[in-house]
Amino acid sequence: MNTHIKQRLIGLLVFLLLGAILAPVLFRSPEQVRVALDLQIPDQPELDIAPPAPVVSSDEVERVREQIGDAREEVVEAAEAQAERVQAGEPDPEAAPSEPFTPTGWVVQVASFTDRSNAVSLQTRLQAADYNAFVRDTVQDEVTYYRVFAGPEIKRAEASALLDRLGSDPRFKLNGLLLPYTL
Repeated sequence: MNTHIKQRLIGLLVFLLLGAILAPVLFRSPEQVRVALDLQIPDQPELDIAPPAPVVSSDEVERVREQIGDAREEVVEAAEAQAERVQAGEPDPEAAPSEPFTPTGWVVQVASFTDRSNAVSLQTRLQAADYNAFVRDTVQDEVTYYRVFAGPEIKRAEASALLDRLGSDPRFKLNGLLLPYTL
């Protein structure tokens, strides 16, 4: 098809589209245009919302309030009795006996052996290299394991630094486990 005819057809199509878009605006009265452009939000409808029904009956509420009151009275009586015992100098029968303070800290488990001599040998090598080391034995599934530990350290950060030192020490190159320590 000739380019001249194509251009004429495209121009005709553009004029038809413009006519379709502008015709309603041109053939309406100013009042109709104003009404079409006047956008108002309608008033909010009134909703009839029913109040929520109670989940718990009033009888149950009263029963729970009585239980709370009874429990409060028991606590007050126990506190008064405790105060009387303290004033009389009597020991508290419910107080736990004071246990000696057990310090806790962090250790690095560096190895675990089934042969005690291997564990003691590693412990000796660690102590010779100025590491605090000790061996503990545990029984699992009727097998005795001898675990070698380095430390203990009070702070976790110090134990973590010890773990890094043991891993980078060319004499040992031990990758251990950071574990909590108790006596």
